Amino acid sequence: MNKKFFTALSLCTAIFSTTISYKTFADNNTFINEKIGEPRISVDCEKLELESLGISKYVFKTNDELMVPIRPIAEAMNYNVEWDGENKSVTLSNDERQMIIYIDKDTYAITSKLAIGMTAPKSYGAAPQIFEDRTFVPAKMFELMDYNYETFGAYINFTKKLVEDLNNTQLPNPFKEYASLSELSEAVGFNVLEIRAIPFNLNEKIYSGTEDGLAQISYNIGGDKKLLFRQSKGSGDNSGDYNEYKNSKVVNNQDLEITLKGNDDEKYNLAIWETDDYSFSIRTDEALNESYFLDMINSLK
Repeated sequence: MNKKFFTALSLCTAIFSTTISYKTFADNNTFINEKIGEPRISVDCEKLELESLGISKYVFKTNDELMVPIRPIAEAMNYNVEWDGENKSVTLSNDERQMIIYIDKDTYAITSKLAIGMTAPKSYGAAPQIFEDRTFVPAKMFELMDYNYETFGAYINFTKKLVEDLNNTQLPNPFKEYASLSELSEAVGFNVLEIRAIPFNLNEKIYSGTEDGLAQISYNIGGDKKLLFRQSKGSGDNSGDYNEYKNSKVVNNQDLEITLKGNDDEKYNLAIWETDDYSFSIRTDEALNESYFLDMINSLK
């Protein structure tokens, strides 16, 4: 355990003046269904008042990942937290960023509200889950919100990363460009498909991908308008589009279940679907009717 953490631990302990159980979280044979001592969760040394949650335990493990309640921690980090019962999802947002997570889907990514872009989707080996009517997520998830965490016995502290620790990484552009489709496929480790029937006159096409295996092809369809195609391994929405669209419908096409979203009754801006252990999405600034989306999807090869 590093010196920086001991300093933070001493300071927080002095603030809380509480007794901490020194049973380590590594002793997990009986941990999954057992409340260990009286866990203390804090954000930047501010102890969270968890008693009001009305739950029997505040931390537990799933697949050896430490799970914590999302709402009190995210709110202490100055994020708004909204539960969507219909879609079984939680939206975290502030003035600059937004994240949507889905119950039972081990996919996490955060997007910028100030520019087009998202972090590469991450999996932590544990999906968000409901425990006693509360949503729990892996503690590691908060790294996407620029927080580190340390544990010591039953004590957990989330600490905002220092500026120098952020390594000057920016949300808007996690993608590296490649000269061709074959180079992109080699970089992400799978055969990337390409749309062969674009209903626009194309001005530019850019191949790009992330270190975590998200492939993207960006098509300039006129002016500043773009059409983005994305493909990645696993499940979940990889589009990076977290706009709240008025309309959403599911269509079946050649054994595919495709979700279309848009603000017009007959036109859509987003299509998402999954097949053969891959997730796909098409997002366009220019709304299109259903038939154009299906034509593009059917032309993928």
